[in-house]
Amino acid sequence: MTIGHALKERYKFDGNNEKLFEELNWLKFVRNLLLDEVARRKGKPSGHSIQVLIELDLNEAIQKLEATAHRLQQSKNNTAIDN
Repeated sequence: MTIGHALKERYKFDGNNEKLFEELNWLKFVRNLLLDEVARRKGKPSGHSIQVLIELDLNEAIQKLEATAHRLQQSKNNTAIDN
């Protein structure tokens, strides 16, 4: 849970995310590994704990990075149109 909270805090601020958005694919990879672990631990408290970590922390971090990546792409597209 501490790691999940740390990741959530890492991606909390949009200004920082402009420097961190390249971590998006890595974060999705980690989430997929954890989802596999949830499936292996189905019905166990540890599986539930990992699922909560994903839902409360990782998904939010991923959404923030995706929003930043989208915003940066829009900005890049607008700059290309202006030129």
